[in-house]
Amino acid sequence: MAEGQGISKAECYGRLKDMYDGYHFVPNGVGIYNPFSLLNALNSKDFGYYWFETGTPTGLLLALRKVKANLTDISGKVLDPRMLKNVNSYKDDIVTLLYQSGYLTISQAIDSQLVQLDFPNGEVRHGYMQQLLPMYLDLDSVDSSSRASYLRLALLNGDITGYIKQMQSLISSLSYRFFKSKEGAYQFIFLVTGELVGMKDLRTVVEKETNRGRIDMLMQTKDYIYIFEFKHDGTPEEALQQIHEKGYADQFKTDPRKKFLVGVNFDSTIRNIPDGGWKVESVD
Repeated sequence: MAEGQGISKAECYGRLKDMYDGYHFVPNGVGIYNPFSLLNALNSKDFGYYWFETGTPTGLLLALRKVKANLTDISGKVLDPRMLKNVNSYKDDIVTLLYQSGYLTISQAIDSQLVQLDFPNGEVRHGYMQQLLPMYLDLDSVDSSSRASYLRLALLNGDITGYIKQMQSLISSLSYRFFKSKEGAYQFIFLVTGELVGMKDLRTVVEKETNRGRIDMLMQTKDYIYIFEFKHDGTPEEALQQIHEKGYADQFKTDPRKKFLVGVNFDSTIRNIPDGGWKVESVD
């Protein structure tokens, strides 16, 4: 598989783990791969989204629509593990149903009474955004997928301006529910740009940890590296300054790909990225 992908064996192991590992069914238990997806990946020698080819449970979609769940408020959810065994718990908290459906797993034990849930891996996180998020946009799933493709193409071609303009258009399609709190809308920027557009030829890491902080979003293609810093009611200049002060690009100094440092500001008054609300610096 590594030979077919043109990558090292070590990188292949790492990508398989990122895509298909991470299920924990008891607090502090050993991580488990999704065997269906892993076997399909090894058989086809490709990092695909195999679990979602089997279809999204109709009952889950109906429940999400009924409770009008805020889809930006599930990662890192903390709750009593006893709720995870109750099939009717979703009436009080849809996160329980997402756990039972395999979209969430136990990420860590907070204490003897509480556990934290999160997406188990990249396949599930991407599939969740791809299939469930469009119903909270003023778009059908085909239009949403098409817009995501435009975003990806812009990044694959090094077109930051085109990418931001597509993001402005997509953000304008958000349901008003995402803007009831500033934080909810801000998180959505990460969810859409970091998960919906990422595929095998465009690798994305949200909140990438470094020795001096966390990169808001790191995107890598065959030819380009994008380092994004987002501000909320700030300035793009402040965002770029943080990239420089924290040395977020230092780890890529010897990488021959072209680097783009991108500072983006999200304006709560217009609920979008304003014109002139982003700045780009390129580093060869």
